[in-house]
Amino acid sequence: MTHLILLIVAFFLASLCVLGLLLLFLTKPNRHRPEVEPFTRVLYAHRGLHSGSAVPENSMEAFRLAVEQGYAIELDVQLSRDGVPVVFHDNTLDRVCGIRGTVSAFTAERLTSFSLLGNPDAHIPTLSQVLELVAGRVPLLIEIKGELPGWRRTVRATAALLDSYTGPYCVESFHPLILRYLRKTRPHVVRGQLSASFLREPGYRGFKYALLSGFLLNFLSKPDFIAYCFLHRNARPLCMLRHLWGVPLFAWTARSREDQEICRTGFDTTIFETFRPERRRV
Repeated sequence: MTHLILLIVAFFLASLCVLGLLLLFLTKPNRHRPEVEPFTRVLYAHRGLHSGSAVPENSMEAFRLAVEQGYAIELDVQLSRDGVPVVFHDNTLDRVCGIRGTVSAFTAERLTSFSLLGNPDAHIPTLSQVLELVAGRVPLLIEIKGELPGWRRTVRATAALLDSYTGPYCVESFHPLILRYLRKTRPHVVRGQLSASFLREPGYRGFKYALLSGFLLNFLSKPDFIAYCFLHRNARPLCMLRHLWGVPLFAWTARSREDQEICRTGFDTTIFETFRPERRRV
């Protein structure tokens, strides 16, 4: 009986060791890459320096103001029906443009004619227009949208366009395979895994969100940094990742100076909106 108990205990301990090693393998990011450090020294204006309908989110004016005031820029990219990367956040056009339909259902020519938040002087920009405007004056944090079918076309078109851009930029996405594609084809690009404690939020249930919440797909994406919802900063998977691997952390999205103060603890930099934080040197 004693030998049986010892065998059971040994099997249990061995199983724990195997599970621990597997967890380390699955969650390990890309570590200690010096190219990441400059991107942690700036603050990112979320969708540009926008302010309601006067200066809509992801508009050329919002980006122009961010550049003028020395803030780095976070923006969103998805693909038009004819394969042009455009800068827009939502999957559908309803909230921002008051038009039914998805971004992918319209050509770039149609999309760039749509007004943003009812402002007749603000329209959906193409990524090319934004790159020309910014021209390397501030760093860019480019989120490639990957929740929709056809994400491969989106990342390929975006990456091809960025190949000729000489300014500083890094890329982030919720979709690990987008980051994996960039890791394989453009290893010089700094990549970040977007995440949150999804299971705390209604509407985010299921195996996919459990994997993303636990960083269990890092072995595919090998992110250089993690961009995480600061409201979930005490989530166990994030704390483990922070202490185990020391991966750089970007906080999203601070909406007040109080939020920013919270983000200073445990995060390397902050993505912000609706207020003007004291900016870091670009």
